[in-house]
Amino acid sequence: MQHCVLFSAVLYHTRGGEEWYLCKRNRVQVGEANQSYREMYQSRIQETENLSKKLRERQKMVKESHEDNLQQTVQFKDLQKVCVCVCVCVCVCVCVAYT
Repeated sequence: MQHCVLFSAVLYHTRGGEEWYLCKRNRVQVGEANQSYREMYQSRIQETENLSKKLRERQKMVKESHEDNLQQTVQFKDLQKVCVCVCVCVCVCVCVAYT
């Protein structure tokens, strides 16, 4: 366990030393592709903006089609009521015909 803690501390200080050296040379490079923090955060901001733009477009589409969808559900409920009434009427007629 102590070996792991010591190893972690060595890695932490080594990484800190590398970043300090690169910072002194005006080349702070971090991340997967040796990007600077600025580049890394700019790319994340750009991804977030693109995602929010897509979500806003989708929300607009949903808002535009909401009234039509609501009207369609009301019509289907009415159709279901009519079908139930027809089934009841047919059953009643069949029962009356056989009695």
